Amino acid sequence: MKKKSLLCQYPAGAAVADLIETRQLALGELRPAGEPGGGEEELKVTYVDFFNKKQTVKVIDDNPDSVLQFMRSFCGDHDMDVREKRNLRFEYSGHAKATKEMTLGYLEYGAPVSVHLGTGMEHFSVSLPLRGSQTVRTAGASTLSEPSTGLVLSPGRELIIDLDRECSSVFVTINRELMYRELQRLVCRPIERPLVFSMEMPIGSPQASSWWRATRYYLSEMSSEGSIVGFPGVGADWELSLIRTLLMTQENNYSDEIAKKVSITLPERIARPKRYIEEHFFDKICLDAVRRMSGVTPAKFCAEFKDFVGTTPIDYLKKIRLDKARQELLKTYPRRTIASIALDVGFNHIGRFSLEYKKIFGESPKDTVARVHHG
Repeated sequence: MKKKSLLCQYPAGAAVADLIETRQLALGELRPAGEPGGGEEELKVTYVDFFNKKQTVKVIDDNPDSVLQFMRSFCGDHDMDVREKRNLRFEYSGHAKATKEMTLGYLEYGAPVSVHLGTGMEHFSVSLPLRGSQTVRTAGASTLSEPSTGLVLSPGRELIIDLDRECSSVFVTINRELMYRELQRLVCRPIERPLVFSMEMPIGSPQASSWWRATRYYLSEMSSEGSIVGFPGVGADWELSLIRTLLMTQENNYSDEIAKKVSITLPERIARPKRYIEEHFFDKICLDAVRRMSGVTPAKFCAEFKDFVGTTPIDYLKKIRLDKARQELLKTYPRRTIASIALDVGFNHIGRFSLEYKKIFGESPKDTVARVHHG
């Protein structure tokens, strides 16, 4: 893939978002202030890489003021506190056009940051740390988001998001009007009360996991020359599909009404085995016995289960056990040992449990308890 690399230099305090939007970029070789050809005032340097004519962009910046202006163009008015300013290395790659109704990208700050969001925020935001963590603080409560748990924020609430220095995430914003428009299409009536999502989006859920896979695939295609998402209407349709499926699968105050309208139901031959796995995950489960509940052949059962649930029966059982184990590690360690928790959720081999746990969550059980319980 061919890329056009640009080195932008501009006076300190200039708005990066405006420069990208209008293409008013000072291109060429960097000349610091005081050198021949350099300006009289100190120049700030930002690296910008335009991937393609869709204006997908990569921005690297270490100026807190210009970083804040850039993020305001996506999320609306908010404030930001940067601790360890000398370590700030902001990186964003994704949509360059800040006026889009929906934007997707990868985001990291490289330093501990607190983002203060007020009631004037006009966008829904959805994020998933690929590493590190972020914590949302509201009045009297906090919500931890890490690689196992995405975060969905709804407009109209005052809150603070604390991102640690390692936090690197997939970041999506959706304009309030666009979200409400799609919600209205799903429920077939005007929207009379604010839409509020549940903040936590556990990746242990097959539907949430599928949503993020689709999002990241779309992100990879956005920056690929010749991708079909560049054809007229294709990218827009993909984005609308992500919005509709978020509304259908992420718990919110319209979930019951949406479910009745779109009839998200499983055939009984799949629903019954699925319920059995969910209710008996801690037992020694014979998957052939589970298959017999469906009344169809093994090949047809596995194929249909994957079509409806998004994964195979054995992987679904494994995900439920691992998700439950992680919940118990976060809540009950050190009162209960890692080994006892693994045994209780259905793993008889501790070494195998640790390997499977790391595949799903990107860290070992020992790393989880060390990070959470010992700082």
